[in-house]
Amino acid sequence: PDLMVDGPATMDKFIRDETDMSAKRNALLMLYNSDLDIAVQWLIDNLESVASFADILQMVILLIIRKSSRTHPHLKGRYLRALVELLEGASAGVASEAASTLITLTSAGSAVKAATQCFCNLLVTQSDNNVKLIILDKLSEIKKNHPSVLQGLVMDILRALTCPNLDIRTKCIGVTLDLLTPKTVSYTHLRAHETPEHLVCRLLLEKKKKKKKKKKYSALI
Repeated sequence: PDLMVDGPATMDKFIRDETDMSAKRNALLMLYNSDLDIAVQWLIDNLESVASFADILQMVILLIIRKSSRTHPHLKGRYLRALVELLEGASAGVASEAASTLITLTSAGSAVKAATQCFCNLLVTQSDNNVKLIILDKLSEIKKNHPSVLQGLVMDILRALTCPNLDIRTKCIGVTLDLLTPKTVSYTHLRAHETPEHLVCRLLLEKKKKKKKKKKYSALI
């Protein structure tokens, strides 16, 4: 800004006229670093079209949303709608970042559930084991603050047990183990549709049930 005083204004005009997504991304990134207010104003003017942008531009938009939500808190409501749209139609990388941003901006149950469901879908659809492990770490963090949300998605998370990687299986069970109860998982459903992950789920439930009986028996002695 010191070397080119009218730089932000020039970039603002450029980004509004430019059609190439790579050029728009670079211009918006420049505004993000030099004049956040102009970047936010461009974003507000184009908020309805965010889902149709290329993923490289969407990533910069997520940076702006995270940073400006602290300086422009009155815009959070509008940001949330855009983030929810990105959970479904965006690339895997953008969807993951949008889900993380959504949880950062709000603790509303519906928003957290939408973000968690997005993580569960990515956990199954992504083939990269490192990505799966990162997603499981995110789910573990969500469990600390929103355990009730994860309870309703236990079976979705356990679908990751089809992965042959031992680290992923271990972490998957670690995330879900203390969430398993007869209320969250139906024994009838498990026995009727017993895939490998359902079998693990049922055995874990039975193990927990035996532990509870043992504690009750010890207390009576």
